[in-house]
Formats: sequence, C-alpha cells, structure tokens
Amino acid sequence: MPFCPECGNPVEPSMKHCPECGHPLKASNQSVGGPSYPQQPSMPQARQGLYGAKNPGLAAFLSLIIPGGGQIYLGNTKRGIMILALIPALAAIMFFVQRELLWMLGEDFLMSGMGFITGITIIALPSIVLYLWNVIDAYKQGKKYNNHVQQTGSPPW
Repeated sequence: MPFCPECGNPVEPSMKHCPECGHPLKASNQSVGGPSYPQQPSMPQARQGLYGAKNPGLAAFLSLIIPGGGQIYLGNTKRGIMILALIPALAAIMFFVQRELLWMLGEDFLMSGMGFITGITIIALPSIVLYLWNVIDAYKQGKKYNNHVQQTGSPPW
C-alpha cells in the first residue's frame, strides 16, 4: 500500500490528495502497474511529528527576558537553571569585589566620577557579557535542537 510522502499516512493509489494532511499525491512512475508512490517513511521521519520544531528566535527572546528561559523552553532545563543562577551570582560577586576594591582605593577615589565608573564597570561588564552570551546560546541551541530532531526524530537532550 502506498503512503503519503508528507505525513506517512496510508493512501489509496486512486487518491489525488492525502486525506490526513492534504498533500497532493503525484504519480512518480506511470508504468503498466499504475502510479507508484513512496513507501512508508523511515522511523525518524515517522516519529518527527512527536517532537515539533522549536523557534530559535523565541528561545533567544525568552532568554532576553529571563536568563536561561530559552534553554528551558528548548528542554535543556539543567543548562537553563545554571544560567538563571549564574548571572545573579556573578553580579553579587562582582558587587562585593567592587565594594572591597573601592574601599581599598580610598574615599577620595570613591567620591570622584572615576570611582563610580570603575564600580559600575566591575559590576556590570561580566554580567552583561554572560547575559548576551545567554541570548546567543539560546538561539544556537534552538538551531541545534531542530537539526537533531530532523535527523533523528528525538530531542538532543
């Protein structure tokens, strides 16, 4: 029995469209035996419907709103929680480093404009770099997820 090349649903040779997905069924060979259709898809293609494609742009957007949110959306929960915990922890560590550094440099430096700029740079720069990496990573992980699902029929993690 022939199968729809799009969804794998069994179809009759006389059908012009798949009753399940509406895909047009074209005869690939007009031989004496009548039209021939592709056989049932391989196992990874047949199972692909169980795991839908994830939107890498949405993953990046979620990570922009909540660090690690895109990774969690993609099903990589451990990575997402690690990022979610790491960014505030890094900011807290940088805050204490900045406070100690400015205390060691003295009150004059602290009251100057350079003290404020130095403090903000020490606190913000590592956190901003990690935050931006988190967004880019979510997008790349989304692409990786979709490629893996397409090739194997199952999620990569």
